[in-house]
Amino acid sequence: MSGLPVVVIATLIGAALLVVLVWLWRRQLRTRAALVAERQRHAVTSQRAERLELLELAARQLGAARSHAAIADRAADMARALVGASRTVLVLTAADDLVVAVPGAQRPDAVELPTEAEEVVHDLARQVRTRGATVRHEAAQGRQPPAGAVPHLAVPLRDGDVVLGALVLARPSGTSPFGVADAALVERLSGHVALAVARSDAEPAAPRAEPQPGAETAVPAQSGPPVPLPQAVSDLATVVRTLAGHARERAEAQGQRRRVAVLAPASAPVRYPSAALEALVRTAFEVVIDGTEPGTNIAVEVLAQEAGWELVIAHHGEALDAGSPGASELAGRLAELGGALESGQGAGVARIRARLPGAAVHEPSGDSRQALASG
Repeated sequence: MSGLPVVVIATLIGAALLVVLVWLWRRQLRTRAALVAERQRHAVTSQRAERLELLELAARQLGAARSHAAIADRAADMARALVGASRTVLVLTAADDLVVAVPGAQRPDAVELPTEAEEVVHDLARQVRTRGATVRHEAAQGRQPPAGAVPHLAVPLRDGDVVLGALVLARPSGTSPFGVADAALVERLSGHVALAVARSDAEPAAPRAEPQPGAETAVPAQSGPPVPLPQAVSDLATVVRTLAGHARERAEAQGQRRRVAVLAPASAPVRYPSAALEALVRTAFEVVIDGTEPGTNIAVEVLAQEAGWELVIAHHGEALDAGSPGASELAGRLAELGGALESGQGAGVARIRARLPGAAVHEPSGDSRQALASG
């Protein structure tokens, strides 16, 4: 009988140890799961920042292109970097429903596509013109492509409600077909391509009239003060790009190295004084840099809305506290301009949104909104 209490005590101690071990094991599993989720969020933010940098580079390069061949070459470079396209063709609608196919430059080591791929390019371009929407190769064939087939993707080039043509991409045979995420990226690229095409197709400016012999040369009047504009007009896109450089410098001064990727249209005119606009954007950058993990990347977008603009800053980690002193200052600056601040999660990424309703000088077209605000 004397050994029974010892056995009972030993059993109770063993049970307690087992409970502790199970609790520690479960805690370790939760910690590992949290670390995995955090790494995934960090990877999503880094990938988003990298893609935004590529799209910003595409906007700059396409903005400098003045011919269809140059536009096709730059589109091919970006499509290769974004979705691994081995070939890119610019199919443009000409007069009387004729089409012009302008292939982009290929790398010397690019895989040659079969002859029937040419027919697929024109077939997909026709479908894009008819539907006015993106078409993937498997959708064109009504089934998954067989082994060895060449994956294709075609997206429309829109200028407002007009479809200028299609951007058709291909990958080497046997590779994976273009997915939904690939199509979304190329659709954003196509917005910049369409703007470049519309600009290159525009009529040249009227030639300057040469003065006739003996004619008097008109001299602009210099008397009187300049007439002020009824409302101050600033460029939100220019302010964001300029202050993005200052944000990088601020991070480096704090011993950090951060990538600040910006995706914005060529211009985003707003009816705000430049000083107020710069103070707003500078505060937004400071709130994100000071409130997030040192050294993490930031992705910035200027999005066209129905009547105004939206500044979106995606960042690493948890969503920022909208009630913090920095965020409260930012919300106050926005309120003075008639805007509003939001902070939360979107597509698995934390972000702040500075909405500026009624700020646009002109109504953005439907195509501009789709190209900038999708995804």
